[in-house]
Amino acid sequence: MLGDQIAETRAFLEHLEAHRATLKPKLNASHDPFMSLLPTESASRILDLSIDQEDPLENRFPLVLASVSRRWRDIARSTPSLWTSLHLRLDEALRQPLYVDILEKWISRSAQLPLSLSIRIDYCDPCDYPRWELFKSVITILNIQSSRWGRLSLNIPFNLLGLFQSEIVSLVGCRFVNVLIDWKNVTCLFIVFIDVNACLEILQNAPQLRECRLRGVDGGLYGGSNTSPIVLQHLSNFDVEIAKASVMASTLFDRLIFPSLNSFLYSGHGRPFHQLTSFFLRSLCPIKFLYINEGRYIGHTNNLYALLRAIPTIEDLRIEDTLLFDQFFARLSLPNASDEASKERIFLPHLTSLYVRNPEGETSLSWSVVCNALDARSLYKRVGDGRPVLQHFYMEIRVSEGKEEYRIDKSSLEVLQRVIDRGVHVHLFNCYNNGASPDMIAYSRAYHETERQSIGT
Repeated sequence: MLGDQIAETRAFLEHLEAHRATLKPKLNASHDPFMSLLPTESASRILDLSIDQEDPLENRFPLVLASVSRRWRDIARSTPSLWTSLHLRLDEALRQPLYVDILEKWISRSAQLPLSLSIRIDYCDPCDYPRWELFKSVITILNIQSSRWGRLSLNIPFNLLGLFQSEIVSLVGCRFVNVLIDWKNVTCLFIVFIDVNACLEILQNAPQLRECRLRGVDGGLYGGSNTSPIVLQHLSNFDVEIAKASVMASTLFDRLIFPSLNSFLYSGHGRPFHQLTSFFLRSLCPIKFLYINEGRYIGHTNNLYALLRAIPTIEDLRIEDTLLFDQFFARLSLPNASDEASKERIFLPHLTSLYVRNPEGETSLSWSVVCNALDARSLYKRVGDGRPVLQHFYMEIRVSEGKEEYRIDKSSLEVLQRVIDRGVHVHLFNCYNNGASPDMIAYSRAYHETERQSIGT
């Protein structure tokens, strides 16, 4: 009797399972009335756009989207961009094999897109073998993908830091003495807030360095006892910001020689340029890109000209918060380009792009001098296509309407039009224009046209 009841119950259960199987497609369709009408590619794109681009490390969409329906799950798994963010709270992980398996599957769904990683470990004791092995296994998997690290956030004990093996070393807010790194294998370096002498020690021990960014270099009123040159044969990009005016730039630059330097960005906060000039003369580097921001240091004029004379290979020059005078643009006016003897005297002969941003509220320029310099530059042609060597000129100033420089005079506008007609892209902006158009060429033309019409009437 009891066996018959069990058999009937099993038969009824099988009937319910079969009935549920027939209802599942309808249930999925009811959850998914919109996506079912779209091609898979379009649906994938919609899910992709749902990612919070402002803070990708807070992205938890993949699992949420995959829980809606089977079709959403299939689309989510085939959309790599949904799986590029990883938030690992390893203190909460309990089962190592399962955790590692899920991590590998998650990463495999991201294809080869850049990864955003957030890793938090509050405590790690090497004597706690299971946890130590879990941490090592996870970090090993992430190291395999180190070439794809697009964003990395670490909140971990120092004894785990050495397990990360990336070509990029990024230290923010760490005390240099607490971090032990084999610098000889470092190729890319980004450090924020570091003493200049510690910085020199790193550079001396990093012969393979190719890119280096230093922010907030401090200290260095007195150099260390070591005065031997630091030669980095492979360094091509160097970006340095001096923290404040009290820092002696000579402490940093007097020992450096970078013969392969191609790009140099410098923010000096009121430091003169003569140390940079000596640095470039020693290095004899083929630099193409130069960015200068010296923080409104007034007595820079002659040092700036000497610096630019020392690096005639510059093609892209950007000068910010540095007060330029008419003499600078007068130097840009070329000698007769057909005179072979005069070409050696050309100031920045390879200049193709010039970006200038004057300090706020300060200007000491005559538009006639600026425009005549551009006019002369536009006549200097490239060999081959005959286009001007100078391709782009961008200037940003901050001048109120009551000042003489607020508008470009008619004669200078005519010169600018000739320059533009020759193929040079010219952009002049006044960012102190109280909500009106910042385009100086446009509003100056409009002003002169209004004046012409009022005179005519």
